[in-house]
Amino acid sequence: MRILLSNDDGIHSPCLRALHRALCDAGHTLDVVAPLVEQSGVGCSVTLHSPLRLHPVREEGFSGTAVAGTPVDCVKIALTTLLPEPPDLVVVGINNGSNKGVDVFYSGTVGAATEAALRGLPAVAFSRPRPEPEPPQALARHAASLVDAVDWSRCAGKVLNVNYPRCRVAEIRGIRAARMADTRWDENYERREDPAGRPYWWIADFLKRDSGGEDTDIALMEKNWVAITPLQVDRTDYDLLGRLRERFAQ
Repeated sequence: MRILLSNDDGIHSPCLRALHRALCDAGHTLDVVAPLVEQSGVGCSVTLHSPLRLHPVREEGFSGTAVAGTPVDCVKIALTTLLPEPPDLVVVGINNGSNKGVDVFYSGTVGAATEAALRGLPAVAFSRPRPEPEPPQALARHAASLVDAVDWSRCAGKVLNVNYPRCRVAEIRGIRAARMADTRWDENYERREDPAGRPYWWIADFLKRDSGGEDTDIALMEKNWVAITPLQVDRTDYDLLGRLRERFAQ
């Protein structure tokens, strides 16, 4: 397959490089377009009020384009401008940090994959927890084998959000389809002062509630399963839509 590879940790991320090597070794043809610097937590944001500057990256065994912008910028400019034809698949990751539960609404990794899905392409987002239990090479080979195991012709316009558990690859029990956990952040903004005595606030205390079921991504990851969650771009609540149509019917 021809694959567009991106991420949100930046083009110099060891996880991106490991996944690039694994996908190449599996026989795929890759185009790499990734952020110049880390862009974690930017979700689906795009650059509107400043120019996008591109930086070619050429190293032994690796080549790609770094974009001074967001992950969504990378996918947008790749699909509209840089690539001569659409790829068969868009792969994003491996992200250094899980994107489970409601994290998908904030994740630059999932945001980049969602941009591909908006354009009718299949996409997969790979993430692993921090701190990582081992270097990324074995995990990248596992991810590449998962890419080869999916029938992507049936995933057009969808995102498969893949979260690895916090264990070594040799300890992974297998892969399970999972629903997204309905988690909530327990957030706290800590007030601090800079050296001049001016106040500022720093987000802290990332404590989560329980996962809400044994079939969720969080629950499965805690038992050393790889959780794979299918996501779609249509966020319409059809049950509520029906009730609203009845309520406001003329």
